[in-house]
Amino acid sequence: SAALREAYAEIPLAGGTLRIGRQILPWGRADEINPTDSFVSRNWQWRTPASDDQRFGNDGIEGVVRLGTFAVSGVWMPHMQTTRLPFIDGLQNVAYSTIDGRNNVGLRVDRMGDQVDWGVSYYQGVDLSPSLSASLAALIPRLGWQNYRIQRLGGDFAMGVGRSTVRGELAYTRIEDRIAPTASTLPGQKADYLKAVMGADRDIGEGVNVNIQLVVQHLYGSPELP
Repeated sequence: SAALREAYAEIPLAGGTLRIGRQILPWGRADEINPTDSFVSRNWQWRTPASDDQRFGNDGIEGVVRLGTFAVSGVWMPHMQTTRLPFIDGLQNVAYSTIDGRNNVGLRVDRMGDQVDWGVSYYQGVDLSPSLSASLAALIPRLGWQNYRIQRLGGDFAMGVGRSTVRGELAYTRIEDRIAPTASTLPGQKADYLKAVMGADRDIGEGVNVNIQLVVQHLYGSPELP
């Protein structure tokens, strides 16, 4: 078997670039745990030597304009694929729903400095991390993985301090789809949440690197229903 993870055409423009095709577009500067990351899908079931090899791209257009030390990126992804979760006991055979053709857009501003790099971003589109829902129409409930629509506002930074790098990332995610439970369906929607990552890594020599991170997440109650 084979999977096409990334394939795109890059067109240079005056002061920027335009990419068209399947792209892996990671957002955020924290190490591995990136609350602002919205366009990259993953297959956690792939057995790979590095976690980056579990990422696969989505189909759309990215335009980047450079203004001095700033880079402004605009992304439109009309076709997205869901993240595949690790195998969970009892849920191995639960089907993943196909993500419909709703528009997925994002805007990001990055600044590169001598000591501090930072960025802010906004995303509106489908949540690539699925939620577990249930259909109650049959005698035995039928489970399924669903992807609901979200809005996400975030920011991140990385700062050099001697031989160490301090990183931080913060994102607020709002669930747009508000679907009330019915006699035949039970949507497994997430609550709105704020997630933050703060940490530092230090190169202590001879190929040894130490990384410490603190991850905090706050849920804003239960999902609001119409």
